[in-house]
Amino acid sequence: LKLQFLYLIEPQSRGNFVGSGAYTTTMKAVACAVTLLQLCGVADGRWVYTHNPLTTHPKAARTFPWVNALTSIDGIIPYAPYDLKFCPPDDNPLYQGQDPPDPDLGAALRGDSLHFSNYEFKMLEDEKCKKLAPCTDEQRTLRQDDIQKFKDFIIEGYRANMILDYLPALIKDRDAQRPCEAGRNPERFARAIKGYLVGGCKMEPSENEASKFFLNNHLEFTIKYNEHTMDDGSTQYYINGFFVQTRSYSEANCAGGDLFLEGNEMKVDWTYDVKWELDKTVDWPTRWDYYLASSEADTNAREHWLRLTQAVLIILCLAAIVGIILARTLHLDFNRYNNPENDEEMQEEVGWKLVHSEVFRPPEWPNVFAGFIGTGVQLGGMATVACLFGFLGLLSPGKRGVFIMYILFLFFLMAFLNGLVTGLIQMMFGTRQWKFVILSACAFPSVCFFFWTVMELSLNAGASNAVEAKTVFVLILLWFGVCIPMAVLGASFAYRLPVIENPLRYNNLKRNIPPQRCLFKPLSTVLLPGIIPFAAANWELMLILRAVWQGQVYYVFGFLSVMFFAVAVCVVLTVITYIYYQLVYEDYRWWWKSVMVPSGLSVYYFLRCVVYYYGKLRVKTWLGAWVFFSFSIVTSLAMFIVFGSIGFFSAWMFTRKIYASIKIE
Repeated sequence: LKLQFLYLIEPQSRGNFVGSGAYTTTMKAVACAVTLLQLCGVADGRWVYTHNPLTTHPKAARTFPWVNALTSIDGIIPYAPYDLKFCPPDDNPLYQGQDPPDPDLGAALRGDSLHFSNYEFKMLEDEKCKKLAPCTDEQRTLRQDDIQKFKDFIIEGYRANMILDYLPALIKDRDAQRPCEAGRNPERFARAIKGYLVGGCKMEPSENEASKFFLNNHLEFTIKYNEHTMDDGSTQYYINGFFVQTRSYSEANCAGGDLFLEGNEMKVDWTYDVKWELDKTVDWPTRWDYYLASSEADTNAREHWLRLTQAVLIILCLAAIVGIILARTLHLDFNRYNNPENDEEMQEEVGWKLVHSEVFRPPEWPNVFAGFIGTGVQLGGMATVACLFGFLGLLSPGKRGVFIMYILFLFFLMAFLNGLVTGLIQMMFGTRQWKFVILSACAFPSVCFFFWTVMELSLNAGASNAVEAKTVFVLILLWFGVCIPMAVLGASFAYRLPVIENPLRYNNLKRNIPPQRCLFKPLSTVLLPGIIPFAAANWELMLILRAVWQGQVYYVFGFLSVMFFAVAVCVVLTVITYIYYQLVYEDYRWWWKSVMVPSGLSVYYFLRCVVYYYGKLRVKTWLGAWVFFSFSIVTSLAMFIVFGSIGFFSAWMFTRKIYASIKIE
């Protein structure tokens, strides 16, 4: 088995590492492990390969590109490629009786929809001003409604996407690819991006604000290829680059000025050029390098290391606070409380020892708290495994929607951990209620399903590529047929385990809590400590936002994994410090506080999304705004639950440790 793991580490560091013995040993170990999984039937080779299997073509062989959804940074909502009158291949005899491939679950949720096209390429044969055929007069005719629809899509900066041998069409001429209003902000198109604009606009010399819309009816394809020697000695070719450039011609012979969208009816001649270029510097496994290099995540490796160093410095500062100040204070406390010679100090309990009889009292709404932590473990386990898959190169950028599908399956399978943790915490609180186990498996998916349902109902009235009913049925089936049963299975296993005993018991009567300082008020608890982990994660979160909303490819899962670990360490140290001083001031209500301390990270992330929305995007429809803010709310909620759970476990282990280390009479 020939495995392609060239993206085990980031390309920027791969050059100095490939020749080392550590790299060779690591690659052999990973290859052996994945090979064993394949031989045992656990892993399917189609998903394990970092890249798609080698596809070769003989000379003059016909290849046909697929057309994908119309996408826009400003419009956000994807549309089917033939929602605009692009001369669909309805009368093409090559596709009679055939249906385009059904997208996988992840691609369907993304809005991807592959369709046939009338474009046809012959291997190594250049074409000049070739007309798109078959294309009837009716398909070439744009009426008033069609013209207005093109204008609306041009204003929102929509791009047509094409795929050839799993490679999306990439445009490099940035200056010619700025939509009307976005052209005033050149920073937004500083790099090559996928897809080409369906049209543009030119300002009238006499009127500064008026513009004339033109249609990009001519495409110039540049297809790069390399040679491959077959087993029989013959030479075939594979495609290692797919680029496109747009032109607008008012005449059928690819001449004249721009084809402006005006009048009540007009005819459009769709034409294209094809140019083949031999490129022996790019092999099949590395043909995605250009696409990855065009991403914001790969533009400056120094920036990644700088932000990572910043996160490490934050961790060191927090560790200094915990290790020097907190540990020293605790050491003095232990000596004072456990020294039998200090009888007076033993009789007069002060500080955090004073609340020893209250500190392990169950919180308010204990079952809700247990379900919250269980959901956090489920989401955290899903995120950890997904980052690991990406880090090992098991997620190919050529597989549409695979990452989303992995996320869904991992979420449903991790429901076992949800039920397990929920059941264990319930038993620790002295309760056992199945309805809250089921609620923990349904709460977060219900929030996601609500936002998604509203979006899909709106899309059914607007975009033609809304998710089909069968995809909704599959999601519901996975939810009720996998997620809930897995949670119940985990809880049933937890109920059979021994009850977790805390070091100290609590009194039946609650102790009065003295007035607290402003730092420990709920609003301060949320806003102040969350600044620290957000400062460590801000840059990487920004890159992810750009990858999601600006059509870029995010693949530096190595940096993401390290940053996730660094933020988790920041959360742990921050929560421990905060909870310690809260106990010192005799406030024993630390259960929910341990969750609230890192919640500021999700609050600042949502505010960062708002700034990004108004600063970088130009969304012009309420539906696009709904999609953006729905995504922002759901991801903020997920971050709150995950890091809140990490905060709880760190505070819980900390309190158990310190209260188990003192003598209580």
